[in-house]
Amino acid sequence: MAVEGRDFNVEEYEPSGWPEDFPQRLESLLGMADLTRGDLARHLGVTERTVQRWLVGGGRPKGGSYYAIMQLSRSVPGGFELMLYGEARE
Repeated sequence: MAVEGRDFNVEEYEPSGWPEDFPQRLESLLGMADLTRGDLARHLGVTERTVQRWLVGGGRPKGGSYYAIMQLSRSVPGGFELMLYGEARE
């Protein structure tokens, strides 16, 4: 995929400017979606330990994982707004 005249690989994408409360936003999204950490890990094809690391602020999802989390947020009422703004807006 090309973005602004350059190749774009979703698997290597890492957004800049992560919100400091990203772990709380992700934890809230899991609750809103009625998913466990294990459910999310299986959905993303990562280990539960990786998800746990994201939730304690020890790392951030990249590429396909980030994309899949944002897609998941779009399927949950108020989830996308939660991930973007830090609060669910309906």
